[in-house]
Amino acid sequence: MSQLYKNLLIVCEGEATETTYLHQFRDLIIEKDSEFYIEILPKEEPDKTKKRKQRKNSDTKHIDPLIVETVNNDYTAQPTRYVREAQIGIEDNTYAEVWAVFDKDGHPNHEEAFNLATNLTNGKKVNIAFNSIAFEYWILLHFEDNPTPFEKAMCRIRLGDGKKEYFYCGTHSKADDCSGVKCVCGRIVEQNFLEYINRKKEFDYSKYGYNVKQAILRAIGLRKIYKNTLEPVYELNPYTTMDRLVFKLMNLPNNNFIWFDLNESQLINNEYSVSIVVDNTILKIRIDYDKELTFIFRKDFVCLIDIDGNIVDIGQRHVFTNKNPHEFEFDLNSLNPSPPILYFGLKTKEKEYLISELI
Repeated sequence: MSQLYKNLLIVCEGEATETTYLHQFRDLIIEKDSEFYIEILPKEEPDKTKKRKQRKNSDTKHIDPLIVETVNNDYTAQPTRYVREAQIGIEDNTYAEVWAVFDKDGHPNHEEAFNLATNLTNGKKVNIAFNSIAFEYWILLHFEDNPTPFEKAMCRIRLGDGKKEYFYCGTHSKADDCSGVKCVCGRIVEQNFLEYINRKKEFDYSKYGYNVKQAILRAIGLRKIYKNTLEPVYELNPYTTMDRLVFKLMNLPNNNFIWFDLNESQLINNEYSVSIVVDNTILKIRIDYDKELTFIFRKDFVCLIDIDGNIVDIGQRHVFTNKNPHEFEFDLNSLNPSPPILYFGLKTKEKEYLISELI
């Protein structure tokens, strides 16, 4: 199957809040440029109760024209199944890029899920948008910085018939209301940021989506706290990388931003490799070109990117006439931008950049 133009697959664990949130972004993008194809799974359906039951008890993939392969039994456990479902989307080059969106949520197989995501499939990895406890923590960041290691999304007890009784913390309608000390939804409601919709763990996107840039800044600021930690991200609380997927969607179709690890050397177009070191405020960039042919390194190849997606070129034009590396430095203090610079970028083609945070 031929690859669609700038197409993206997002596989979500949640079937209400996450998908509703992401559909809002998708609809805005498609309005701008109908050539984009963004598939979000599970799909929105009128009967959500039936959909949840089918997904929980089935080992098969969501039935979709572009993805029909069965998920192997080795990957039915959460959250590895979401990574595997996304992985299937790049096995035959159906999608240009894939994401898995899931939470900590007490699942035991996060190490396996993160390891599976790093496996290259047709030269690509599965991107993960991860929330340490619940997606609602990402919603909370739209309103405040909050380093609380919440225990759960909503406080509740399990009843004898298999049902659950929620306390709807923040409304003080139950004696066991934690007032937002234990659960993130309780914090959101207790502070009068948002209200529950129809007594469910859902919030009105139109009442918080406008503040998404502040949420991105807060998410990045939170990760700076963990900069030197040796713990894997799935053991951190609070923690989120939801902002990376959101930032990408915000900037389509103007530019296609693809995440990479700043600590890993990048091979660009099978022609030259780039290594980056951040020493306080100094960026140290090295380009290796291992061919005899003359090559002109363009100034706009290396750049910085701000919260609005604006691009500032910081490269140096260089002519490679042999196999000697080209090295240069850039002092981030030489810029005093508003809005702030958040990302380092490498231009791979017109309107396409590899990006990484400057943490």
